[in-house]
Amino acid sequence: MSTASIDTARITERLSAFLSRVEEAEPVDNIFVDLPTLNEAMKSKMTIDGGRQSMIALDTAQNSTIASFSGYDTFNLTPQDTARTAVYAFINYGGTVTISWEEMRETSNSDVRVFDLVAHKRRNAIASMKDRINSDLYVAVPAALDINSIPQLISTTAAAGGIAAGGFWAAQENAAVGAFAANGLVNMRDSWNDVVRQGQGTPDTTLTTQAIFQAYEAAIDPDVRYSSADKLSRGATVLEWKGKPIMFDADMTAGEMYMINWKWIKLYVDTDGNFNLDKFIEPSNQKAYTAKLVFRGQMVMDNRRALARLAGIT
Repeated sequence: MSTASIDTARITERLSAFLSRVEEAEPVDNIFVDLPTLNEAMKSKMTIDGGRQSMIALDTAQNSTIASFSGYDTFNLTPQDTARTAVYAFINYGGTVTISWEEMRETSNSDVRVFDLVAHKRRNAIASMKDRINSDLYVAVPAALDINSIPQLISTTAAAGGIAAGGFWAAQENAAVGAFAANGLVNMRDSWNDVVRQGQGTPDTTLTTQAIFQAYEAAIDPDVRYSSADKLSRGATVLEWKGKPIMFDADMTAGEMYMINWKWIKLYVDTDGNFNLDKFIEPSNQKAYTAKLVFRGQMVMDNRRALARLAGIT
């Protein structure tokens, strides 16, 4: 008997479950992709409990009164203004999870349900929200209510935290790298050392596009040495630059690469907005239930010179 015409619509779930072998306990993911930028940021996230914004004090200038002297020389008494404050307003993302009473009844009995529909809807909503946030992390100019983006924070031209770019508030940048095969490694070396020269530590992660990631792998492939004479294998499972991981993100802008120290760029997450799902509420005119999913936080940066951007990579 052909199975091509078996109806798998919701109303025949009970019949389908009896006639079919259930291969997976949950729906197989056919839509979401890896989110390395958000995942890395979440590893070192800063948890906050309420508040409207984050204010970060910055040391931004040297004391200009320092000078050598002898005998009765006078000292420079010019008042010094060496600190400023960066301010980042917290933002919110929201979504809903909705299920009807009928759907809940149809999947309430574990003997006949194929998977937990409520749990699936919750996981799908959280994954959808994370996908949206990761995508927004690479928008050139974020919308007013969206999270701060990597291109905005690691920049030589864009304002951040209420401070105009320039001077102490500028990232290390190589904006016209050109062909990676010819110029990629030397520019990566330059950018890394430009960061090191600032005395603020080294990058933890290098993020780029899949195309540039593959160009990097091709560039270092001739240096591979084999540890076994019996079995040869090409292609590393993890790539590193200066001992730190290099990854590619599907949302990354073409031709760009960022060297990030997660000490200086942080994801703030509110305790009550950490992809939290509210209680399900039943409206007065429907036999259905809706819960709101929320995220509250912000991507902040407090040391631009310790971050690097490479662009124009082909």
